[in-house]
Amino acid sequence: MRYIILLLLTISLNLNAQTTLSGRISICDSLPLLKPTGFSNSDFMYSKKDSTTWIWRLKWIQAPIRLNAKDGKDGQQGVQGIQGVQGVAGVCPSCPPSSGGMMKGYVSTWTEFVAAYNDKSIRSITLMANITQTSKLYLDKNYSEIYEINGNGYTWTTSIDTAIVRRYASLTEANQGIDMQLRMTNISFKGNNNMLLYLEANYGAKFEGCRFYNFGTALGLFWAMGTEINECYFWENNIGIELDYARFVGGSNSASQSNHCIITNCKFRNSAGDFANIKATAVSGLQILHNIFEGTQAGGDYDIFFDDNNSNVVKEVLIYGNHVEHQPRIASTYIKLKEGIAKVGGVYSQYDCTLIKFESSAYAKMIVENIPFLTPLTKFENVRAEGRWQFINLPSSFTPSSTDRWIGTMPINSRFDLWDSNGQQPYIQLGNRKL
Repeated sequence: MRYIILLLLTISLNLNAQTTLSGRISICDSLPLLKPTGFSNSDFMYSKKDSTTWIWRLKWIQAPIRLNAKDGKDGQQGVQGIQGVQGVAGVCPSCPPSSGGMMKGYVSTWTEFVAAYNDKSIRSITLMANITQTSKLYLDKNYSEIYEINGNGYTWTTSIDTAIVRRYASLTEANQGIDMQLRMTNISFKGNNNMLLYLEANYGAKFEGCRFYNFGTALGLFWAMGTEINECYFWENNIGIELDYARFVGGSNSASQSNHCIITNCKFRNSAGDFANIKATAVSGLQILHNIFEGTQAGGDYDIFFDDNNSNVVKEVLIYGNHVEHQPRIASTYIKLKEGIAKVGGVYSQYDCTLIKFESSAYAKMIVENIPFLTPLTKFENVRAEGRWQFINLPSSFTPSSTDRWIGTMPINSRFDLWDSNGQQPYIQLGNRKL
């Protein structure tokens, strides 16, 4: 009887020769709790209970195909065999074809990843196992569609210097690919003091739910406008996120900036010797909201380092709702802004440190607002006399005119909107007033 069933299965495969399946198909009444003995990465499990198909990647993951098994009558796709075996299944015509035992775009090795990326019919790659990068990945210059890489929580390990690259020679050339929207989600990147991503010319890139460990620079974004970085972890990187302008021909700190980016709900950790969790150069409209900065005491130089680079179009930056849960070596937030308005508010700092260091050469305003708590030795630093400060709604115990609160010289012509000693009535303390 066994040989007859094998013969019929062979006939069924020949009848369905238009469908190529490299893996085996097992059929069960309901999905088992654990992987069956001998079940490989290229095998499929079909559940008769709910007509679903599954693959095993450390756990059961539903496969994006439907296996059309039929009752085993002669001449149809399958043959009813021992224990109700329904025969070899065919892949539905609307489902993506399989390749090498894997669905297109579903990869378990770096070789499979490269093959999937080079297949221009694929716009989404999904990791099905931990992978180790063995060659540099060049993102297409003229690609102007959405491209996503989903990690499923798996690890991407790389020690390649500048592991992922998109670089242009000129602003004209870069305009051909600016509408690419690179989306990376749920990947745990592990480096070796190298640079993970150097990305030029991207509008609407998104990094969500990812982790970045031990990079010199994790994300390097140059003329990457409208980028969103959300719910990511940055662990012991010299620079976690670098936002900068692209320095190709025709680019400048006014013409090729990474404008209108938002960094929110992320967690950063650094140690002594690291430069900054976030480094922004000539970025207009940047928002840094509701993040956590932690690490060793006297750890990285800065949590946030913002430099307008004397750009004529950079006029504002908004930093709000962040927690400083360590002691930066120089300052938690450094802002250099020639003119315009910088706002820092809602910050919670656990340790004595220089909370804000501000530098302006053309009377820019630093507005500090809605800070509910300051440690006794929290300090501020005004680098140049041109910088103007305004404090709004700070603790009644805070006296901004006290020299104990300042590194160096206090700012002049600044405004302090505070509360009286019992916290009931607001009052205004001014510098020089024009009558």
